[in-house]
Amino acid sequence: MVTIYVDGRPVQVPVHTSASDIRRAAHTDRSRPVARSCDGRNVVVSGAIDVSEGDHFTLGRPFTKSMQKFKVLSSRKQRKSDRSVRLFFPMPQYERMREAFEASEAASREGYAMARCGSRTDGSRKNKDYFVRELYIPAKDDLFQQSSVTVTPGAEFIEAVFSKASEKGDTVLEIHTHAGSREPNFSWMDIENGLENGRFLRSCGLRFAMAVIGGAGFSFCEYDGDHDSLSMPESARVSVFSRNGLRDALVHKSSSSCEILSPTRPEAIRVAVAGLDGIGFGICQKLAGLGVKDFILLDDRELGDNNPDILPYTGGAGKKRTRAAQNMLKKASKDIRAVAVNNIARNARGALRECDVIFYCGKDDALKSAIAEVSLKYLIPCIEAHTVIKEGQKGPYGSVRVLIPSITGCSMCSGESREGSSSCVPVDDVVCSTAIGELMDMLSGRPRDSDHIEYDPATQAFERKRLEWNEACPLCGREGVRGAGDERRPRRY
Repeated sequence: MVTIYVDGRPVQVPVHTSASDIRRAAHTDRSRPVARSCDGRNVVVSGAIDVSEGDHFTLGRPFTKSMQKFKVLSSRKQRKSDRSVRLFFPMPQYERMREAFEASEAASREGYAMARCGSRTDGSRKNKDYFVRELYIPAKDDLFQQSSVTVTPGAEFIEAVFSKASEKGDTVLEIHTHAGSREPNFSWMDIENGLENGRFLRSCGLRFAMAVIGGAGFSFCEYDGDHDSLSMPESARVSVFSRNGLRDALVHKSSSSCEILSPTRPEAIRVAVAGLDGIGFGICQKLAGLGVKDFILLDDRELGDNNPDILPYTGGAGKKRTRAAQNMLKKASKDIRAVAVNNIARNARGALRECDVIFYCGKDDALKSAIAEVSLKYLIPCIEAHTVIKEGQKGPYGSVRVLIPSITGCSMCSGESREGSSSCVPVDDVVCSTAIGELMDMLSGRPRDSDHIEYDPATQAFERKRLEWNEACPLCGREGVRGAGDERRPRRY
């Protein structure tokens, strides 16, 4: 046996012990998480651990949430910000959470879940996105208490989540419900415990946010360690993405003057087009005709003297393809904003991270790698549009693949596309129209049942295939970079 210190009190435990044994030795209940203290820093422990004589540990406050509203709170505990927040859920995870919450509601009990999230903040610092990487729904035995007015998760459940979040550098998002409330707000107990929980997780190097969700609305806040308060955004929304596109499931506005642009309108999205051959130029032109106003263009090459696939869009030669595409778009509409990105090896990732959709039409391996990484980290749909050569067949085929992180596989696990060495103008036009059609279907919410479409010009037939997410894929699977956002370096001890 060795002597360790828990919140300053000496207790004796075996060298080979566990977080549960430490709680029992400290005579505390099983709702309080345990963290090891070292040089003024904490790290959450989970499961079996080894300890040494004189080790120090601290106990966090229970993560209790309740709908009780019988206390007036100091305004210093809550701060309103002018920030807009968006929570991105893959449809399978969102449906699983709603089913669990509906079951709790049917039993007149509060529901509870936790998520690990990556995040992204835009250049203005006023818009922040959270990407749900993994959702954790406690089983009945994982809850310390659950009733019609309160819910408290067990420490072992939340310690496992915190340990994984520490390993990945993720934000911890706590989600709960108030039984019988369709448009809930945080109660005083939610706020009081949220502050204590935020302080504890900050001492462990973790960021903390929480949401209370109902059938028709929700409230959201983030722990602000600089001001030791909970920051309430001006607006927030829960967006769910599937094969059929992105939809806002829940919206919260602090005032009626808040404007939230719909993600389903072409003029509200930012599109990246990477690889400006005939297909890339054709996609730019068709998107401009449909009302898209914001483009990012990526290609390091110059126009040659003879580019039959590009001549329908520009007659220039010897200048950057991005410049030629910009000129074409400006002729289509003076309202269009087209940003050219050159030196792709250095600038591609930064330029792509704030896009809503990426069209990849090129053959550059470095660019393809950058697009795959950004698409997965920020949950951005990627539409690959190419002419391909099929083994044993003459002439090019058209190929369009729609890759949606967490829904389909990525370019690694979905099989490599077989890009052709040259374009064919008639096939290029079909590929452009097909790729644009897939985007418009996602914007309109029209049901989509396939993700890979091949066009045979000889028979003018389309072959459609469905791509499934492979959770074991090292790139897009559970242990990959999917939803990582602006990655933080995990703390090391």
